[in-house]
Amino acid sequence: MMRSKESIRQEAQETLKSLNNARRSSVTQLLHDRLFDSDLWRNANSIGVTMSQDIEWDTYPIINRAWREKKTISVPKATHKTRQMTFYVITSFDQLEEGYIGIQEPIEEKATKIEKQDIDLLIVPGVAFTKDGYRIGFGGGFYDRFLADFSGETVSLIGTEQLYNNLPHDEYDQPVNHIITDQGLIYCYKNRKES
Repeated sequence: MMRSKESIRQEAQETLKSLNNARRSSVTQLLHDRLFDSDLWRNANSIGVTMSQDIEWDTYPIINRAWREKKTISVPKATHKTRQMTFYVITSFDQLEEGYIGIQEPIEEKATKIEKQDIDLLIVPGVAFTKDGYRIGFGGGFYDRFLADFSGETVSLIGTEQLYNNLPHDEYDQPVNHIITDQGLIYCYKNRKES
């Protein structure tokens, strides 16, 4: 019998927490280098990304690099009641405040709302992934709701520790199209069986 999402989520979070500083630093650098060298990055003028928290791979250098390259960066603000996200363009970290579960989120009055069809590349967080792009996130369902009608490119940045052969998924779970690991780029959509 397949394990529950919750038990896999807990295991994956423990794995991420247990990474030593050398491994974390090495993987982070590799993920950033592979992202910046990819066509996904080169072809995107507008990038959506969540502000990273402690166990996640650091997204701050991604944001700084995008600003240097004159790309548009937007970050999500979560509405807890409806489990919806709205992305806002930011041009400075001063436009952020602590929001839902301690995540840095845009201050609505200081940032500009962006429509989801105007985001070229969305960097999707999560803790466990399969090669066909299915993921287990942090349990809120925010990204699955957002991705249901998102037409841009999607990518997740993960360490190989986060790759699983199989994960339970429901009909509402939305896979990502690409995964960048410390070992390379996975074209997830090529690994999905047509149903």
